[in-house]
Amino acid sequence: MIVGVSGGVDSVCLFFVLLELQKEYSFEMIVVHVNHQLRAQAADEDEQFVEMLCKEHRVLCVSRQIDVRKVAEKSGCSLEEAGRNVRRSAFAQVRQEYGGTKVVMAHHKNDNAETLLMNLARGTGLRGMGGMSPVRGSVIRPLLCVERREIMEYARSRLIAYRTDESNISDDYTRNRVRNHVLPFFEEHVNRQSVEHINAAMSQMREIQRYMEDQVNLAFAQCVADRGAENPGKGGMELLIRKSEYEKQAEVIGRMILIRCISQVAQKERDITRIHIRAVRELFDRQVGRSLDLPYGLLAVRDYEGVVIRRRSARSEPGIEPVELQIPGVTTIPDLGVTINCTILENREDFSVNQIPQKTYTKWFDYDIMSTSEAPCSHEWRKAKGDHDSCKAASSTESANHDIMSTSEAPCLHEWRKAKGDHDIIKDKLTVRTRQTGDYISIDKNGGTQKLKSYFINNKIPGEVRDTLLLIAQNNQIHWIPGYRMGIDCQINEYTKKVLQIKVEQDGGNWYGRDN
Repeated sequence: MIVGVSGGVDSVCLFFVLLELQKEYSFEMIVVHVNHQLRAQAADEDEQFVEMLCKEHRVLCVSRQIDVRKVAEKSGCSLEEAGRNVRRSAFAQVRQEYGGTKVVMAHHKNDNAETLLMNLARGTGLRGMGGMSPVRGSVIRPLLCVERREIMEYARSRLIAYRTDESNISDDYTRNRVRNHVLPFFEEHVNRQSVEHINAAMSQMREIQRYMEDQVNLAFAQCVADRGAENPGKGGMELLIRKSEYEKQAEVIGRMILIRCISQVAQKERDITRIHIRAVRELFDRQVGRSLDLPYGLLAVRDYEGVVIRRRSARSEPGIEPVELQIPGVTTIPDLGVTINCTILENREDFSVNQIPQKTYTKWFDYDIMSTSEAPCSHEWRKAKGDHDSCKAASSTESANHDIMSTSEAPCLHEWRKAKGDHDIIKDKLTVRTRQTGDYISIDKNGGTQKLKSYFINNKIPGEVRDTLLLIAQNNQIHWIPGYRMGIDCQINEYTKKVLQIKVEQDGGNWYGRDN
């Protein structure tokens, strides 16, 4: 059992209470003292006092010296918050080091009343209105059932010595102002039992909270999927809130689901306000691809299935400029941590139609087709053909093929390959880039093409992702969208004489790919 002892009256009385209980329940106790280095000699004297107290009663004492002022400056938080954070960290470290099961702290009813008033003033939800719990996870607060005056009486009656922290009297800290002025005002001018009544209300709120948490757990399982767990390659937690299921929930449950989603991805709950929750709720009724920024570098994105909560990353940044591929050779994009390895395979023993790699990020292309400007482009062939009646235009409706112009008389690619036989003329360079106006991809062996934008729409690729996908391109023709599909016109077959193998790898970057 890890016990936090500062040397003040609350924690020292807790120490003696636990010594009495130890006789009956035979548990091991380890005291942790954190010297915040804020009060110079006084802080050192507090540390020495706690160490002597533990030595006298044969209890192991672990002291930590941490410059809280430096921690506060570095993290940009207040001294109070920095102090709480370093204490929690110290308790957790000692607990792990010594195999402790519980952390015992000396908070009492007055502390809890102060916490509620501060939570209400700053803005809080159901959990904040419940204040501190007697037991939460590994933390136990056995003195939450008594008031400060009872602790002072316990110390006086047993002649218990303790240290007095002069900074607790100062109004420099927010909690001190509540402790020294607000609560006394309530007790003197409103009700002498104010602290007791506030704690009773918090106890009821904790009961309501437990019930609501059970309901949220059920709804959360129905509404939310962790895309990060389903696709580990995306990096980090990415929660999808399904619109169809979310809209079935009561409004209060829906709010709590959103709070949980945001706090789970952020690993924090503070600074997530009603304004943020309202904005995410409104996102369900907006167009697919719309997004909004959230605290802690998070992004909420309208998806085809609902709303996705994830961390903002490099994949949300503007697209990259074209980079010429080194063929053969290695091309790197340092900002994304992406490496593209291009290899030319010339021996038939090194490749065959039956050996085409199935990995999403390694593809084979017919090098003769890709490396010459004489490959038949469907609209150029039609222009030369002069036979407009042979063009079979697809439907102009929003279907998967609405951009395709197909003809039964277009030259078959394998016939062209068979006749061409010349792979020495390299006219246009291959580049890696993100999308540009006019991009298209070939989708059938008759020379049919589709606008890249339409491909993205038909395959339900979110709008905020489209600008970040890497493309292997030749002018406006897209040969490959790594992780999604490659163009039909450069696929290898039995007539292929040379293969260009392109392998895309990522090492620590945040490029948005798909691992299927």
